[in-house]
Amino acid sequence: MPGRRVDRQGSGDVREDDGGRDEGMDARGLLRWTGDDGPSQATLAETDRIMGSLVREGRSPSYVYAVFDGSGIVHASGGGPDAEGRGEATLTHLRFRIASMSKSFTAAAVLRLVWKGLVRFDQPVSDLIPEMSHVIRFRDDDPGITVADLLSMRSGLATDDAWADRQESVGADDLLAMLRRGVRTVFSPGEGYEYSNLGYAVLGQVIRTVTGEEPASYIESRIMRPLGLGDTTYDFRRAPDSLLVAGRHAILRTAGPAAAGKGAAAWADEPF
Repeated sequence: MPGRRVDRQGSGDVREDDGGRDEGMDARGLLRWTGDDGPSQATLAETDRIMGSLVREGRSPSYVYAVFDGSGIVHASGGGPDAEGRGEATLTHLRFRIASMSKSFTAAAVLRLVWKGLVRFDQPVSDLIPEMSHVIRFRDDDPGITVADLLSMRSGLATDDAWADRQESVGADDLLAMLRRGVRTVFSPGEGYEYSNLGYAVLGQVIRTVTGEEPASYIESRIMRPLGLGDTTYDFRRAPDSLLVAGRHAILRTAGPAAAGKGAAAWADEPF
């Protein structure tokens, strides 16, 4: 049976060939994955080398990655002190903090509410959260911010990374009080893009208002558990200490290529 060659060079071209396996790299140094039986050993070795550079060059203290297909994980590896000496079965159960990747779960939960007919993409958020009617508009005649605007970071709310990092423990009452005081938009909804943590906090409040459940509880019961994500949780205390990877920040970094592979960074643990 002919093999299936998948072009990973960005062209999207998928074509049939004679069933031979074409291992390694193409002329431009890009990985190729060919054949129906998964990645070649050369591809896996090159992937390990690329991922390992994260630690060797001091860009990350530890990492774990997995390659999977429809049948499950076909390869897993890791590096750094948190991964060293662990077998594949343990590696794939380590718990890392994922920070803003959690926004994907928030978005999926809102999409589920849209699918259930409980929320509309074009619905003004103030219909669901009256406190959003106090937004200070960029222009007086701006339309209200919609659910779709918040999902796509096109609401007009300003980029707020440094500020938002200090608001992680803010509860629903404090969030609503903040909205009642009025938050300012920096462009008209739909006319630009700015990464807004506050916007996704508001989407969390949409989930809370519509379902009557806490967003974390709703996402875990309706999305994480049905998908079999038994190791994924909002509460780090549910993870065994032996599998919990501390977040870290660099306290020393040496610039320049000479640093690669020579302890380019030292790391300090971040408390949970």
